[in-house]
Amino acid sequence: MRSLDSRELSWYTLAAELRNHGTKMVDSHKMTITVMTTMDDGQDQPGSLLWVNLIKIHKEALTNIIKHSQAKSIAIILKVAGLQLQLTIKDDGIGCKSNRSTPGGRGLSNMKRRAERLGGKMI
Repeated sequence: MRSLDSRELSWYTLAAELRNHGTKMVDSHKMTITVMTTMDDGQDQPGSLLWVNLIKIHKEALTNIIKHSQAKSIAIILKVAGLQLQLTIKDDGIGCKSNRSTPGGRGLSNMKRRAERLGGKMI
């Protein structure tokens, strides 16, 4: 992963990175992606640890959608308000059933663990 310069980290550049990275991932799979952001002005900017973990959660979620969902469109919503951060990744695919796990798959547990390390939760 490329080096992160903390002077370049902002919520706006994170949103742009999610959009660019997501588009590159899903383009060849004939899926569309939209990224919506809501940010309060004057927020502290994300640190590199938060940035890297959000990018990795985003990548894993898109990988799962590409592999399993049969989706045509994906919506990414990034909301930053006060001390609250919410990253929502939705698709119009077939859904995920708890008894349908890929043997050896660790994607969902890795995303959950990353969110918890940041003081959040995955729902």
